[in-house]
Amino acid sequence: MSPQELIRILGLVPAFNELSIQELTSLVTKNFFPISRYEKQKRVALRSDPYEELAVILSGTLRAELNDIEGHSFIVETLAAPQVLASAVFFSSRSRFPVDLVAQTDVRIMRITRAQVFQLLQEYPPLLHGLLRDMGDRLQFLAQRLRMSQFGSIRQQLSLYILDLLSDQGDSNAPVSETASPTRTPRSGSITVTIPVTRQALADTFGVARQSLSRVLSEMEHQGLLTCRHRTLEILNLPALRGIARGVG
Repeated sequence: MSPQELIRILGLVPAFNELSIQELTSLVTKNFFPISRYEKQKRVALRSDPYEELAVILSGTLRAELNDIEGHSFIVETLAAPQVLASAVFFSSRSRFPVDLVAQTDVRIMRITRAQVFQLLQEYPPLLHGLLRDMGDRLQFLAQRLRMSQFGSIRQQLSLYILDLLSDQGDSNAPVSETASPTRTPRSGSITVTIPVTRQALADTFGVARQSLSRVLSEMEHQGLLTCRHRTLEILNLPALRGIARGVG
């Protein structure tokens, strides 16, 4: 990979995107970071493997899996490039992978030694800000996932998620958040909301397959509760969604 391509990709990584182009250029040209390639379905790491070099996914997608004693696999999450891999785990007192990591597609991963990481944090303060934000975002994701796991069905989880997007705006009737943008539509009482994540990421939040989430969305559309176009949801029956979230309907 050329230095120019690496600089471009790092500029898209959330943990690195506070660095200026000059800082990214300096970081790449002054340091050597090995890049590993993994073919589709190759195992990248096993649960409990030491995590000694900070990994940055440059291209492709990983699957985070848990396996039971009978050999059944449960997909915890899909991790798409570009992003830092498990930054909180890397800095923890027990820096070992909590899950198995498998290449879902062909993958390229850049590695930064622990010594390099601490040196870079001193030289490039925006990187510290970016990594802290990255860890905070991961914590938010896990907290939301834990909350969603308390609800039985995908239908109930999805309804609660939509209501959370609305209520985050501070308006109890049809609020909006910084990451979700609802607007009133010509239909009487309807509201549109832009979902801030991909459908795969949303399925990961619920701990379900993407196909299962899509099926529930289609069912709710057929029932006249909402319409879904890419990341835009139009809420047609807000009272019904509230009832589903409460376990009624």
